[in-house]
Amino acid sequence: MSDASRPSATPRVSFVIPVRNDPVRLKNCLATIAKCDYPGTHVELVVADNGSIDHMIRDQSYRGSRYSFGYPACPDLEDRAKLVDLLRPERIGVELSEELQLHPEQSTDAMVAHHPEAKYFNAG
Repeated sequence: MSDASRPSATPRVSFVIPVRNDPVRLKNCLATIAKCDYPGTHVELVVADNGSIDHMIRDQSYRGSRYSFGYPACPDLEDRAKLVDLLRPERIGVELSEELQLHPEQSTDAMVAHHPEAKYFNAG
């Protein structure tokens, strides 16, 4: 098996952060995660706000955003094929199905922007 086709020895990590109307705690939590010495390519952040009116989430006071196909910022799932053509994920054992889903299951793709003006939500 070539090095390119081997699964990564570094496991993927997901942080699920439940929060409701608590911008200070969320900001502190995100700042703590940002300080972790872990490859950013293996980290996923999920903020569960349960209908929160938290201004930090709405206004995105943090720097950067993750845009995934099939979600509000990139609603056309067919655009995933363009990213797959560009990145060639088959090199690491990830394939795109006819239904435009990534396999193996729980594989993910996204465009990540780290910039103070990057926005995901249009609310406000």
